[in-house]
This record gives sequence, C-alpha cells and structure tokens, in this order.
Amino acid sequence: LDVTSCSRVGDAALEAVGRWCRRMRHLDVTRADRVTDAGVLAIAQLCPFLQHLAVAQTNVTDAGLMAVARHSSLLQHLDVEFTSGGVTDNSIVAIAAGCSLLRFINVCFTGGRVTDTAVAAIAARCPQLQELLALGGVPLTETSLRNLVQWRPSLRFLSVSGKFIDENSDVLRELKRACPGADIFVSPFD
Repeated sequence: LDVTSCSRVGDAALEAVGRWCRRMRHLDVTRADRVTDAGVLAIAQLCPFLQHLAVAQTNVTDAGLMAVARHSSLLQHLDVEFTSGGVTDNSIVAIAAGCSLLRFINVCFTGGRVTDTAVAAIAARCPQLQELLALGGVPLTETSLRNLVQWRPSLRFLSVSGKFIDENSDVLRELKRACPGADIFVSPFD
C-alpha cells in the first residue's frame, strides 16, 4: 500500500487497513503527516508479513519502531528519513535485533540521533544488508566503516556524511576492498 503524501491518512486508517489486510507486505506512508506511532503500532501488530516500511517525513518515533522491531521479523526495507529526531539509536538497535532480514535502511536527516551505535548493531545483526543511507547530520565516524568492513561484505550501496570520515582514510579503502563492486559515497557535506 502506497499512500505517499496523502494528508487524509492517519492512524485510524492504518488500523483499519491492518485489520482487513493482514497479509500486507508493503507500506509507504512517506509525508503522510497524520501518521504517528499509534498507526505504526497497529500495522506492526496486525500485519506480521510486513517487509517494506517507509515512514519518512512522518511523526513516527522510537515508540512506533520498537513495535516494528517486536512484530515485524520479516522486514527487509526501512526508511525513516526526515523523522526530525524522533528516531534514535534505541529503535534502530531494536530493529537490528528483531529484523535480521533487513536489506535496506535509510536513516538520513534523523536529527543526529542515529549514530555509530545503530550502525554497529545493523552491521552485526543484519547479514543481508545491502544498502545503507546515512546523510544529513548523521554523525557517523570511521567506527561505522570498521563495523561494516568486519560484518558486511554483502554491502552494495553506502552513502554517508563525510563530516567525521576522512575520504582518504585507510578504513574507507579497506571497506572498498571488502565490498568489491559496491557504490560507496562519502559526502563532504553534513
């Protein structure tokens, strides 16, 4: 179900959809500004087959994502971009623990509240991870790159803010060797 930019969709609508579409695998509520943790909680509890969840530019916080971590073990795609600091390391670490099939995660512009701690958990617990996007104020350091070198040779796409990462560092070269064929971008901007 894709209700991107639908301003009329809120938590009650998501609960109704969850009750009638229990086998739903894909939900994109990007820019549906009436969606909150309550709607995501309902979907997580009612739709155990969910594989794709995009809550970018919504009011979803750690509370909603904790429910996803508990109930959506089949999740493969998660987009929490522009969640204004409501999403933190806490929920991303929980997602890593509960959603080990994760292949794609976008934590761009999360208000600096997703850090190396979250990336370490994703790298260690999500063996199928292929794409990680962490631009726009996500304060990652070379520690994140080291974790990806150690755990994720399956990585195919990485885009991170370069504020705390030296573009010519040994660990970046090592990551490129460990993930041959991967597109790795380090933005010089925050």
